[in-house]
Amino acid sequence: MGWKEDTNLFNNFSIANNFPNYSSYDISHPTLYGYKAYLILETCYLNAETIYLNHKTQLMQGQLLIAHPLLHDGFFKRSVIYLANHNAEGAFGFSLNFKTQFLLRDLRPQIKNGNFPIYEGGPVAKNQLFFLHTLGKDLSESFEVSHNIFVGGDFNELMHMIEHGKVKSNQVKFFAGYSGWSENQLEEEISKKHWLLVDPEDGAFLSASPDELWGWQLGEVKKTYSIFADFGCDPSMN
Repeated sequence: MGWKEDTNLFNNFSIANNFPNYSSYDISHPTLYGYKAYLILETCYLNAETIYLNHKTQLMQGQLLIAHPLLHDGFFKRSVIYLANHNAEGAFGFSLNFKTQFLLRDLRPQIKNGNFPIYEGGPVAKNQLFFLHTLGKDLSESFEVSHNIFVGGDFNELMHMIEHGKVKSNQVKFFAGYSGWSENQLEEEISKKHWLLVDPEDGAFLSASPDELWGWQLGEVKKTYSIFADFGCDPSMN
C-alpha cells in the first residue's frame, strides 16, 4: 500500500542534499500515533532541478486517489491522495486530509504569520517537509502538476512571502512525508479496487475541509457513495 521506498523512484524524485540554509527542528510532542516521540522535520524544497519527471508517461498525474470504503490499511484508510507524479517507474503524491497537530511556526518560529497546518503526506520520508501550492510562477522554481497546482519551489522565497503576508492559507499546503509507489505497484492496487480515481475539474479540493474531503470525493465518484463518510465502520459497497 505505497509504503515501500523504491530506490529508483526516489532517485527520480531526488531531494538534493545541498539545500541552502538546510536545517532541522526537533519538536517534542505526542505524535498522532499516541506515544511520546520526537518529530524531526527537515525544511527543504522541491524545484524543477531537483525533481525528475517523465513527461512522456504522465498517466494519472494530477488525479486524486480516493481510498475505497473497504480499505482498512492503517495509514491510507479514508485517505485522499493527490498524485503529483505518475510514470512508468512509479508514482508519488500527498495525502490531503490527515492534519497533524503541528504548524509551520513550530518549525520556523521566527517566521511571522506561520499558522499554516502541516499534514501527513504519507509514510515515506516523514522527516522532510514538502508543499503544494497555487502561487504559480510567483514562486520561482515551481513545477506545475495540473489544474494550476504546483509542487515545490524556492523554500526560502516562500518563507519570505509568508513572512510579509503575501500568501494565504488556502494557497499552500505543507506535508510531512509523501506517499510513494514503485513500478506497477499503484496499478496493481487500483486493479484490486483499493483506490477509486477522480480527475478533478479544478483545484478546489486543495483548500477543502480535511474532515469532509473523503466523503465529498466519494460523492464525485458516485453520489450515493458519500453516505459512507457518515459511518463509523465500513459496510460493504454494492
